[in-house]
Amino acid sequence: MQEPNADLSALAARYCSSGDTAGKWDEKVAFVRSRGSYLYDRDENRFLDMQMFNSAANFGYAQGELTAALQNALDTLPGCGGEFITESRVALAREITEAIERRFGVLGRVHFSVSGAQTVDDVLKLIASRKGRRTVFAFEGGYHGRTIAASNISASFRYRNPFAQTADARFVPFPNCTRCPYGKELATCRYYCADQFTRLFDSELSGVVDSRNGDCETSAFVVEPVLGRGGYLAPPPDYFRKIENTLRAHDVLLVADEIQMGFFRTGRLWSVEHFGVRPDIILFGKAITNGMFPVSGFWARADLLDAAHWPPSSTHTTFGGHPLGMAAALGVFDLLRRHDFTALAESAGAKLECVLREIAARDPSIRNIRRLGLAISVELCRPNSDKPYPELASLVKRLGVLAPIRNRKGQTAEGLILTTGGYNDNIFMLSPSLFISDLEIEQFGELFWAFMSRAQRQLVAA
Repeated sequence: MQEPNADLSALAARYCSSGDTAGKWDEKVAFVRSRGSYLYDRDENRFLDMQMFNSAANFGYAQGELTAALQNALDTLPGCGGEFITESRVALAREITEAIERRFGVLGRVHFSVSGAQTVDDVLKLIASRKGRRTVFAFEGGYHGRTIAASNISASFRYRNPFAQTADARFVPFPNCTRCPYGKELATCRYYCADQFTRLFDSELSGVVDSRNGDCETSAFVVEPVLGRGGYLAPPPDYFRKIENTLRAHDVLLVADEIQMGFFRTGRLWSVEHFGVRPDIILFGKAITNGMFPVSGFWARADLLDAAHWPPSSTHTTFGGHPLGMAAALGVFDLLRRHDFTALAESAGAKLECVLREIAARDPSIRNIRRLGLAISVELCRPNSDKPYPELASLVKRLGVLAPIRNRKGQTAEGLILTTGGYNDNIFMLSPSLFISDLEIEQFGELFWAFMSRAQRQLVAA
């Protein structure tokens, strides 16, 4: 492959750290502008973005209304110390709190931060301060960020290994009905996975509970209701309902990490709404500003965030509640009032799924297609087997960025931005703009088929 933007790549190699995710690309492409569902490089090649930087730009790039909201904040209150309240900060906290109250019937409060991982750390502080215990349940396959504490409750040992333990997790198998960790079938298992979780509380010999008083070693269950980095996997519909009573009986908080799946990625404001349970804490980030300014935070039940349990300066970041971020997020809530994103996510998701199934009928390497709203996973396996095919997924992703296809006019090229994940890194996780058009869905099908075909030819030739 010819390296695009070679001069900029050389400068990046000289001056930039390779420790972030940009370091994973040995050949690099630089983007200079974005609009709608597309990113553009310096040669005006156009790349259809089907991941919107991990579901942060759910509403498309360069949204005019959000740009205007940011500009207004720049003109009036471009900055303010976090020790002072602002109208926009209070207004956004109210928007989030009332939206959650309408859905779950629970009063709460909001604490703002900057990054998703930092918010996870803040929540772990809250959890630990409540009972003096830092151990939580977390899912195998879960991902909660790369700060030290967040890394320690993420399933990847590779992420956790370099750092001292600042939080402890007891990992629970994720109820993946496509590849059941217990070897069961959903039609006949009677939620064996949920039974295995509740069994941990039956005896103190399971190492979790004091049978004399029901006291539990773990203070919370921190979950992505739909796995993000783990492959956009949803649990069976009644899983959380079946374990909720056990959690309540032993005073184990249910913490929903909605940083990636929140803001209608799955067709609901929060993905946990699909599963009929009431979380005690909800984490948010990414799409709350459509990726235009780093804002994250968490909502918690009012009794957890009162002054007695969470006193002033319990945690703090200089840019938490920054006026520019608050303005962008309020713009997003205005957008939510003007559009039916449940209908948009379902309509676009169904059309994309149809395109993918048509391609799968021609390509046996596409084994499983799963969808909830506009969160879609496409699993690749070697032909005529269930063996994961990460080599194909990786090459398709690289070709989409590094070898765009010349368009019919021949002056510019069309690329495709995909992300891969899952237990074996063989799953494409699709999270396009909620405003993706029928034409863009059609173009995705053409590009995806072209890059899949090209990648398979290269792998066969090799």
